[in-house]
Amino acid sequence: MSNEIAVEIASEICERFPGIRCGGFRASGLNVIDMHAVETDDAAIRGTLTSKGLSIETVTQDSRIAGWRVAIQACGLKAAKIRGSAEQLVRRYMRGDSIGGPAIVRMYCGVSARTIAPLGGYDVDRLPSLTIQLRFARPTDKFAPLGGNVADMPLAPTIPVYATGDQVLCWMFNVRDACATALCDTTTKALFLTEALTPLQMESSTEALAMLRTLLETAGADVSPIAWSDSDRQLSIVDV
Repeated sequence: MSNEIAVEIASEICERFPGIRCGGFRASGLNVIDMHAVETDDAAIRGTLTSKGLSIETVTQDSRIAGWRVAIQACGLKAAKIRGSAEQLVRRYMRGDSIGGPAIVRMYCGVSARTIAPLGGYDVDRLPSLTIQLRFARPTDKFAPLGGNVADMPLAPTIPVYATGDQVLCWMFNVRDACATALCDTTTKALFLTEALTPLQMESSTEALAMLRTLLETAGADVSPIAWSDSDRQLSIVDV
């Protein structure tokens, strides 16, 4: 059995978002790493965001967040109601809200907010397949979101999703994870993915992956090299 995770960006996604790039890496040994070495410091994250000129009032003026809002609206959704994952997290940290969930989730959410880049984490052992597609949703897809109401997350043919077969792993790019493959306290192997639509978003996504990979390596995890989609809009991530 191949130990390679393949991520393919469907041609229709490339046509709709011609600048799209996806990147990611794989980490293992998450059940034995020293999470105390990389504890999330909410105050430090707020300080980083403030130093970038961000506040609750100015969030939508950031070019990266504004770009995601345009993309969300282009998919037939209201950007004021469905916010990109990075925007959601920036707002939560700026309000002083705590981020719940397992330590590994809090870690990557902190990196996502700090770099203003979307990040998704998936439990490798619970993936239905190691072949993943970023494509538009289909009426026959199955999706059980982690939190939120499934009725608020339509599987319309204008909505980009990460999927394996007919199982949606994440809805509207990285907006909402599926329960079945989200990271949890017992996760030992994880796949981390990001995507970017503009050069500025690409800079932030590159920074996010590098920062997260370094934190995990510092904590004692085994991490694969970071891979990016190539000119064929595919990327492969080898096992570690």
